[in-house]
Amino acid sequence: MTASSTTVLTLFDPDDNHEWCDTRFSKRIFTRFIDSHLCRNHISTHVVNQAMDVHFFFPDTQLELIMHWSPEHSDTYKYIYCRDQTSINEIRTTYGRHIAHKIFSVDDLEFEIRHVQVAQLHALAKQEPEQSLWRDEIASNAINELECLSHMLKQMMTDQISEQPVEHQ
Repeated sequence: MTASSTTVLTLFDPDDNHEWCDTRFSKRIFTRFIDSHLCRNHISTHVVNQAMDVHFFFPDTQLELIMHWSPEHSDTYKYIYCRDQTSINEIRTTYGRHIAHKIFSVDDLEFEIRHVQVAQLHALAKQEPEQSLWRDEIASNAINELECLSHMLKQMMTDQISEQPVEHQ
């Protein structure tokens, strides 16, 4: 299976704020675009022919990208990352919850991409023969992603505990 045939996680980053993603996620299944024309071309030509689920992450400032998608894109999972809670609320009020698979804060972007990447790596590994080196590599990547998610969740819990007010007796 070639890398180009498995690129199923797409991040549209028009302001080039998430360059860190280029080194954190598997290039075999992840790609990031800063140019809307290249992103649209990728979606219209590449995404349609996928055997795996396709996941598209884009900012709240670019809703027009998905407003009039053709039927062949209806199976694409759409994730909207928002700059703040006000934007999340506005999108939910204006368009309802069904505009996207998930609407979340940009602060959770890394967690959300990692979460989806684990599921995609698992699906990709299941497609490979049991004794293949490629399957072992995919499984290793999935394990690393799970460890990162575990660390992120532990950090979140620690942060929440430290933010709670201390009761004085």
